[in-house]
Amino acid sequence: MRKILFVSVLTLILLTKLASASVDVNATYVSKYIWRGFDLNATQPAVQPGVAFPLGDGGVSLGLWGSYNIGSISPKQMTELDATLDYSFSTSGVDYSVGYTYYTFPNLTGVAAKSGEFYAGLSNGDLPFGPSLTFYYDHDQGNGLYANLSGGHDFNKVSSSLAIGYNAGQWAAKSGTTDIALGLSTEIPLGNIAITPSLNYVLISDTSVNANSSEFWFGIDVAGSI
Repeated sequence: MRKILFVSVLTLILLTKLASASVDVNATYVSKYIWRGFDLNATQPAVQPGVAFPLGDGGVSLGLWGSYNIGSISPKQMTELDATLDYSFSTSGVDYSVGYTYYTFPNLTGVAAKSGEFYAGLSNGDLPFGPSLTFYYDHDQGNGLYANLSGGHDFNKVSSSLAIGYNAGQWAAKSGTTDIALGLSTEIPLGNIAITPSLNYVLISDTSVNANSSEFWFGIDVAGSI
């Protein structure tokens, strides 16, 4: 696992040097890893580092993201390592994004250790609440469609968000509105980095992991560029 991380990070750094582009890096602590209505880490905390950089000036970027369990219920280990290739562009005031994410789960083996997903989305920050709609189609182990509609509003230095998820059988979830997430966050500039604490609440309904439950969780993100 360490070799995979080392090679991945080294590759990103080398490509960045070749492209003469800055790298966006971040690390997030989450008290629970809640994803699309699934509690993926047995209600344990995790540290989730990420790195992304543009491939030239055409709107294409490459990202690497992971989740490392730091709880005590299961072994402390990297449970997820993903690579995303994204193409984003804007036209007529609307922002578009299309791409592909390759998921890997280093703590698993066989066919369960990976999956792949296409996505496409659009957003408009000029409209009230900055609405965003994204569709995700997993053609592999997830085998299904997930759609997310989100928006938010800033109150002075506090940002609020609301996201509604609809699952059409992805990862064996029952079709329907599976998660409604509320969030509050504030960005604290500190030199060349930004620290963003957040408080989150999610209503979960009819998934294969949790049924009609709710979760509070909080996070602290540290982000910057190198």
